[in-house]
Amino acid sequence: MRLVVRALELLVATVLAFAAWYLAFVLLTFLLGDRGIVALAALVAVAVAWPWLFRRYRRWRLDRWVHSREQEAELVRKGVCGRCGYGITGLPADRFGRVTCPECTAKWRSPDRRD
Repeated sequence: MRLVVRALELLVATVLAFAAWYLAFVLLTFLLGDRGIVALAALVAVAVAWPWLFRRYRRWRLDRWVHSREQEAELVRKGVCGRCGYGITGLPADRFGRVTCPECTAKWRSPDRRD
């Protein structure tokens, strides 16, 4: 399923990039006339660089998200709220085994529970 979603994301990004490139080319050719070939060269450079930039941006976002999730999980294992840093050990857990931070109302799995 993830492969299908990734393929669709790539297809949508490609279509949007091509549409933006074509629209910019038409506008620049209309506005610049004979100098449109320079605009075309610039647009080709952008069209070639776009997929690489898109992949780098997505990878950066994913790395940042994973890293922040790992940091939150480590803080909760130490008995501290992953969002605000308030101590959550010894607080009562709800019926699902989650502790609500009294400071910021974030819900975490109880650090006192040993599964």
